[in-house]
Amino acid sequence: MKILVVEDDMVSAKIVVKRAELLGHGCDVVRDGDEAWRRLNKPHDLDVVISGWFQPGLTGKELCVRVRERSDRYVPFIFVTAAGDRDHQLDGMHAGADDYLTKPLDLHELRLRLIAAERLVALHRRLEAQADELRRLNGKLYDQGRQDTLTGIPNRLRLEEDAAHLYDQAAKLGLGYSLAMIDVDQFKSYNDHYGHPRGDEALRAIAGAIVQSSRTGDQVYRYGGEEFVLVLQTDSQDAAVRIVDRVRKAVQRLGLQHPTAAHGVVTISAGVATMNPNVPRPANEVVQRADLALYQAKRNGRNRVIAWEANIAPMDADALVVPQGKQVASTE
Repeated sequence: MKILVVEDDMVSAKIVVKRAELLGHGCDVVRDGDEAWRRLNKPHDLDVVISGWFQPGLTGKELCVRVRERSDRYVPFIFVTAAGDRDHQLDGMHAGADDYLTKPLDLHELRLRLIAAERLVALHRRLEAQADELRRLNGKLYDQGRQDTLTGIPNRLRLEEDAAHLYDQAAKLGLGYSLAMIDVDQFKSYNDHYGHPRGDEALRAIAGAIVQSSRTGDQVYRYGGEEFVLVLQTDSQDAAVRIVDRVRKAVQRLGLQHPTAAHGVVTISAGVATMNPNVPRPANEVVQRADLALYQAKRNGRNRVIAWEANIAPMDADALVVPQGKQVASTE
């Protein structure tokens, strides 16, 4: 083990060091409590502290209290007191010491105390390793709970958590964004024709196409079923529509055969809503607007992108409405 000896009397310090080295341990010596605390208050390789009661700077008791207040790494603390000085021994144990030695220092007593300290160090290192592993596993579970298991992209829970940051970004920093609700056209009939395993393969391919054709900094989420959300770092509605239309074309170029679809391949429809940073709105309102625009894209014939406008008909309106909203229709 590596021992920190805190002792201002160099004769006493040499006695501790020589006996500890005889037992196979290494030692560092400091002559005051302040220097000892500086060593212990930063990353170190020390395993045990052996300290006198009185020394310049922090006293042994004050040093022990500070060491015990550290929560990141447990270091056994052993006091060296005068023989028969029971008051200091008891006071030191109450301050957090693990053991004590009496002067004159006896090699056998030192061996016993260091054997006990070595076991204590091993126990705490195992507990620290277990705590680190538990934190790692909890972090992994946290991430898994926010990742869609089928496609590997963030899920709706992650979107809901990120939405608060989007609002703060707009309200505090003046940075707007756009949000696209994306739906796979006639996906139920695709599943009915090919079966759910093939449908799962299609969703993975579509998710990949959306991710690859979007920009760095934009984020794709699986909203649920065959719906995806794309959050774009732009408050320009026209730019957002162009980007999402590029995504639509990328999905169509996958060429996933769909016998019952109008184009013979799997396509997507999308609705886009933009959040103006000058008038911050909660993310759920932006989602609702994008959803309305998506519904309009479906009514207008699918395989197209439509941007939200105030005059878009509600979802329960008659299907045979006059097409509304800015749109980008299929060109393929």
